[in-house]
Amino acid sequence: MKVAVLGLGAMGLPMATRLATRFDVRAFDVADGDELSSVYERLGSRLGNETEEREVTAAFAAGGLVLLLAGVLTSLRWSGRFPS
Repeated sequence: MKVAVLGLGAMGLPMATRLATRFDVRAFDVADGDELSSVYERLGSRLGNETEEREVTAAFAAGGLVLLLAGVLTSLRWSGRFPS
């Protein structure tokens, strides 16, 4: 995955250039908010996202089971039916 490095202000460009060179990506020199918006617009046309659905029912069921077991053990301990 390629990324872009933004250099903000006078001190940001040297660091951004070093990072971009090291990781083989592109650096942008940005002096103000308008330039930053322009860079984001240019990058936005090349960026994308992907939605992925995940099944989480089993994880919630397992978490509920753990909480139920903890509640049962705590109840048994408080009632004196569970040895110390």
